[in-house]
Amino acid sequence: MDGMAVTAAVWEEAHEYHRLRQRFHESLYHGAGVVTGLEVVATDPPSTAVRVLPGVAVDPAGQVIVLKEPVTYDLGRGAEGTFYLILSYGESRPRADGKQQDGPLYVQAEFGLEARPTWPDIPGVELARVRRQGRDAVIADAQDAAHPAPNEVDLRYRRMVGAAPTEVFGVAVCYVGDGAVESGHGAGMDHVARACARAGVRDGRARLAVDFDVPLGPELAGYALVYLVGRAPFRLGKAEMEGLYAYIQGGGTVLGGMARGVRGVAGEGAVRLGVGLANLGQGDD
Repeated sequence: MDGMAVTAAVWEEAHEYHRLRQRFHESLYHGAGVVTGLEVVATDPPSTAVRVLPGVAVDPAGQVIVLKEPVTYDLGRGAEGTFYLILSYGESRPRADGKQQDGPLYVQAEFGLEARPTWPDIPGVELARVRRQGRDAVIADAQDAAHPAPNEVDLRYRRMVGAAPTEVFGVAVCYVGDGAVESGHGAGMDHVARACARAGVRDGRARLAVDFDVPLGPELAGYALVYLVGRAPFRLGKAEMEGLYAYIQGGGTVLGGMARGVRGVAGEGAVRLGVGLANLGQGDD
């Protein structure tokens, strides 16, 4: 009403109400992920850094993150393994706008960008990941976007949001024993991913991302399914057994594609891991 006195506390409460409603809408109706842009590309020439192009994202808390200009991020040297490039929301300290030092103070929306070997505790949005081999390796764009090689930018796990948010499920194909890689059996999982993509064309809400020749270790934790491929009798090393055991204990699912003569060895390994094997049916290999 005209002439009504509005205190600072009432003003803050009214605006906080609308901010919370907006965050509630963004997080529940659209979900967390990339809204538009924010492509991650290698530098030219390739180096240990990547470029993040302008765009917009929404984090799990419903905060809108805007990147107005391209940003270069250097992964540096001296570390290897899988790194997640995470975009997060932040706010500045209250500060004056421009040259008016005695004017009102404003809180500016900001962003954070970091590459981490594990998912951070703060809400964030994955822009890309890199499976780095070699501490001094440079980062390149993926030659095959469906199967990025080590030291290439992997954009498959980005979650695009809007009318139809996409869930991405990772599948690790792990070769065990001699001749497993040359057998080509693991390629069947790629056909499964393509079939799932064709089946989900109408809504696009889920897809599979398949990585080949993934070592049995801590990085298995980032996959929804581990597909073990073996052609000849094999024995897993201590580190491999520990990696597979930790994955299973963490709720992971393991699918084995073994030749007939290898099933007994796989069964012995399952006993050592303390898990049981389920046969998919007569004649399945």
